[in-house]
This record gives sequence, structure tokens and C-alpha cells, in this order.
Amino acid sequence: MKNEELKNVRGCIDYGGKDAIIRNFISKTLQETFEKYGYSPLETSILCYYNLLALKYDEDNDILKEIYKVSDQGNRNLALRYDLTVPFAKYIVSNKDVRLPFKRYEIGKVFRNGPIKKGRTREFIQCDVDSVGIEGQMIEAELITIFIEGYKKLGIDIVIKYNNRKLMNGIIEICDIESEKINQVITIIDKMEKLTKEELIEEFKKQELKDEQIDKMIKYLSMEFSILNELFKDTTNINLKEGLNEVCELNKYIRELDLTEYVMFSATLARGQEYYTGTIFEVYVADGSIKSSIGGGGRYDNMIGEFIGDGKKYPAVGVSFGLDVIFEILKERMTKLSNIDVYIIPMNNNITALKIANELRQNNIKVEIEMNNLKVKKALSIANEIKSPIVIMLGENELKENKIIIKDMRNNFQITEDIKNFINTIQELTTIGKIEYKVLNPGGNKTALVKGINYTDKQKRLINKLIMEKYLDVEQVGFLSNEKNRLEMAGGEFCVNATRCAVYEYLKGEKGELEISVSGAEKMLKGKVIDNDKVEVTMKIEKDLKDLIEMKNDFTCVKIDGILIAVLNEEKSEKYIEKLKENEELTKIELKEIMKKELNSKEKAEGIMLLEKENGNIRINPIVWVKEIDTVFYETACGSGSLGTAIYEFLNNKSTSSKLIQPSNYTIEIDLDVKDNYIKNAKICGVVKEEIYAD
Repeated sequence: MKNEELKNVRGCIDYGGKDAIIRNFISKTLQETFEKYGYSPLETSILCYYNLLALKYDEDNDILKEIYKVSDQGNRNLALRYDLTVPFAKYIVSNKDVRLPFKRYEIGKVFRNGPIKKGRTREFIQCDVDSVGIEGQMIEAELITIFIEGYKKLGIDIVIKYNNRKLMNGIIEICDIESEKINQVITIIDKMEKLTKEELIEEFKKQELKDEQIDKMIKYLSMEFSILNELFKDTTNINLKEGLNEVCELNKYIRELDLTEYVMFSATLARGQEYYTGTIFEVYVADGSIKSSIGGGGRYDNMIGEFIGDGKKYPAVGVSFGLDVIFEILKERMTKLSNIDVYIIPMNNNITALKIANELRQNNIKVEIEMNNLKVKKALSIANEIKSPIVIMLGENELKENKIIIKDMRNNFQITEDIKNFINTIQELTTIGKIEYKVLNPGGNKTALVKGINYTDKQKRLINKLIMEKYLDVEQVGFLSNEKNRLEMAGGEFCVNATRCAVYEYLKGEKGELEISVSGAEKMLKGKVIDNDKVEVTMKIEKDLKDLIEMKNDFTCVKIDGILIAVLNEEKSEKYIEKLKENEELTKIELKEIMKKELNSKEKAEGIMLLEKENGNIRINPIVWVKEIDTVFYETACGSGSLGTAIYEFLNNKSTSSKLIQPSNYTIEIDLDVKDNYIKNAKICGVVKEEIYAD
């Protein structure tokens, strides 16, 4: 076979590997969007009779020049479809039992023997949405929302330009242009934004238009819609009147649906197809990086009736997404898209690998197994190459304990999970995606702040686990809202130190003030970044001491929003401090049991503060249990515990200011605003610094 014959036909492309994955992703995303709006799938024939496709056009129309003509063994004149609209109209005509209104979508190949450029080949895929049997602009408004949602899901910011062919025809008519010239004039108008005024006038003169006609048309087509509407509010021209009314109706929907930032009226938008009868659309990339449209469509009320020849109007409207131009946009961005969810490295445990893979597949998780017994490093390299977001490693030692290693390749997290629970973990991981986070150090109590709060409770618990297993010195995880000053802790508790970190992050470490809401806290808090990385939080308490304090056995319990702080005096703290030094883990278990049985509060978190004197100052030893995520930490610093201890100190010596030494040796300063045993608010201040890890 000749080398020439192995080449693709010019304008036709093969897609494989990553490219095919991206194209499938686009198709799937759009399909899900279309079905969400109640549109049903339809498949029409690629091969049509030539006369059917040419029915609507004059012999010299450019579209006819781009049709691929073929013939069969019977020498019938056939052609490959150049769009999906005409075959759709043919389907409606040929199937009398179709119930109107009929809403369909079709994703399929079309062919045009036209110029080749970026995003425009000769064999390409259109993704069309059409409706037959609905009048009025409500359906046009729905199609606009489909455009917006579809492109948003694909991660493309768009601008939709719209016009009305009745309005355009009306403007042409009041300029006294002969009917036989209208189609050519419309073709020129469609180029208006790309031509200089001189070039535009020259094009019109080629159609033998008079100077007066040209001036009037340029004037009207350059006007904003509101001016056009006011100027021609009393017009007797039917096309102009109906066009203005339809644009007004559509504008109302656009305003009421808050779509104005995505949509703009363009009096020069024409779309060359002659079959359009009303509203028309074209979609462009918002940043202008691609000059040609990436989608379009409009209303074509006459096409179906002309096919049938019954003289009736069949209201129809549709829009099209250009898959190929979308692909050109996304292939530069979607560098980490994979066709699989999980890559399994058996590590010579092949049967277990097959069993795990089957279990995952039964849960609709896409899996590939490494089957060449490669070493882990090489297998991980392949997993990275194929962009697998998750890897499962079946280590011998882990399997003996009924555990597996799960590695999140996107975020460079690795956890060991019980084999009985791994499906849930994988399912959650596949939905989380890329995690943006930062670790801060509020006086030793290292805190990870994750960007975004719209995670489910399960996802938050998993992210908490991932981060804590990666950074053993991180003691807590919080989630920051992108829209407002809001902090939510992984366990739903209130945390002073995490709040101070959030203030620091929102203010980007620069001097300033803000208000912030925090999980567990009933009232807004005020935050302030001061010099030397110090961050202060002011918390409204507004309670009498007797409503804050409760004695439970040896503990003075201070009820703070979202957390109960139980303070143990120096004398009784001593034995537990000694135990902590001997065996921290056993001591934490013992104190957790005390919190469960003796404190037994309804708060999301409980903490025991063990006190000791140090050169006349108080040192706290905080043991904090967060119930929802079941973590118990001997914390290196505790802002909430410091606040509880400061209130305890006020009970004993009436001091409104406390400097409390943390296990990290940092100091947290507390100032209480107290009058007649009524605490109005508390200020908690200490150092916050950013942590840097070598990942």
C-alpha cells in the first residue's frame, strides 16, 4: 500500500489516547446537560439525498459548494449531511406519530468541504439541541441556559450574542432594499464587525445599493436595542414590529433569570443560513482567545412546513455546540484527565487485585490493573503517565492486616485503609478532585486550611484524614469559604486557633480587620492582624459567669460555643502530666474516657486543660477530643483551652488578663471584658505563621 493512502484525507483526523478521552468527556458532559432539560436522544442518517440537503438554497449558495456529493450503485445523487438540522426536520416530516412539542438532542458527525482552520475540519461533530412545537421566547430562554450550563460544566467562560432575523429583515425593508437582494445583504451584514466602514460600503455597493440605503442601514444596525425599540415603537412594518416584540420578550427572561452577564444583543448578527426566521444565537469564548464562534443556532419556523408542503408553520428552534472547537480549547487545559479512576499495583498479589478490581467495577468505578509485575516505582510512573487519579498498592504486610495502601496522585496523599471499607474511601476520593490547602502555625497548633466549604461531611472527614496522615504534626483541619469570611472545622467544632489562622489567610497576612463566622460559634467574631505576625480574635460571650461555669467532679467546666473546656487545677493535674510524659497514648485514652463519661457534653468537642505553674506563670497541657472525626490530640497549643483557662483564672484571682504558656512554648494572651461577673467579650491574641513543607 502506498504511503499516500495511509494518510488521512485532508481535513479528517484520527483521535486516540488523551484526545479521545477529552472528546468523550465533552460528549458525555453535554449529553448529561441536554437530558437534564428533558431532551431525548435521536440518531439520524449520515447519508441523505442531495436534493433534500439542497432544498433550501439557491444554486450559487456557498453551503452547496461545501456539500460532499456521493452516488450509490443505482447512480442516485446522494450527499453526506452538512448539519443535523435538516435531517432532524426530515425525521419530523417522516414520522407522523411524533408528538409535539418534541425536544431532541443529537451528537453526530457532519461533513463540509470547506476551508480548514483551528477548530474547523471537514469531518466534525455537532452537538445539537432542538425543539418543535413551541412558540414564544420561553424556549429560547431555556436554550440560553443550556448554553451557559453546558459550557460552564466544560470550564469555558462564554458570551452569547443574539439577534432576531425578523428585526434584521424589517430594518432592511425600511431601507427600501429590494427583496431579491436581501439574502446577499444579510451575508454582508454578518461580516460587519470584521470590516472597516469603507470595506463595508464597498461590499454594499457591489449589490448596487444606493448611498441613502447604505447610510440608513449602517445607522440602524449600529444602534443599541433600547434606542431601536424606542425609535420604531409605532412602526407599521410587520417584520420590524414582531422582531422588536420578540427581542423585548427574550430580554425580560434574560433579566429575570439573571443571565445578563452572559448575553448581549448584537444587531449585526445574522448567521448565514437562510432558514432562520426569528431569534438567532452565536457563542464566543469570553476572553476572545478564539475569534470564531464555538456554538450557535436559532429559530426556523418555516423549514418543516416547506418539507411537507402543507403551508403550515411548525415552530422550531435549536442550538449547536461545536465539539471540535471545544476540544481545541480543552486539550490545552485538561492535562490530567484520565479514562480510569483507579490503577491497581498488585505487588505479586494478582488474585486479590482481580477481586478488588471487580468489586470496584461493580460500583461503577473504572479500573486498570498493572499486569506485568513491574516494580512499584515503575508502576507508579505509568500511573502518573496515564493520569490515574488514584492508585491502590497491595503490599504484603498491609494485606496481612487486611489493609491496602491508597494513594491520591492528584494531591500526593497516601493513606492505609481497612480492606472492608476501601470502596467508600475510593468513591469519596473520586468525587473530591484537586484539594487546595495551606498549613499555618498558630503558636504551635498546626492547622491546615482547605479552600472551599462545599464538601460533604464524609468528604471533610476524608480530607481531614488525608492531610493528617501526610503531615503528622498537623492537629486540625478547617475549610474556608470562597464567597464569604466563613470557617468550618472538619468536626463542626469551634476552634480559636483555627479562627486566628483563617483571619490571617483572608487578610493575606497583612494588617487589617474583618468579621468572620465560624462553625460551632453562634455569633460573628472580629479578627485583626497586628504587627509581627500576631493575630487577635474578639469573641462575643455576653453571659454571666454562673451561666458559663459548671462543676463536674474535679473539673471546672467552661461552656464556650462549640467546645467544652474542663480545667483541672495544678495539684490534680500533676498526676496526669506525669502520665503524659510516661505514655502519651494511654493517657489520652484515659482522658478521652473521662470526657465521655464525666463531662458528657453536647458540644462538638471537649478539652481537658491540665495546669502547671512555671516561674509564676501558668502552662497549659491541652487534651482535645473532636467527636465527629474522633481525634484526640495532646495539642501543642490551644486557643479555646486558653480562653477557658483564662475564665477559670478570673474565678480564682479576678485577673482579666492572662498570658498562658502553650506546650510549644509560645504564649497566648487573653483579655476579658468583665463587669459584675458578666463577661461581655474576650480577646485572644498570639502568633500565626505560614508553614512550608518540602513535598
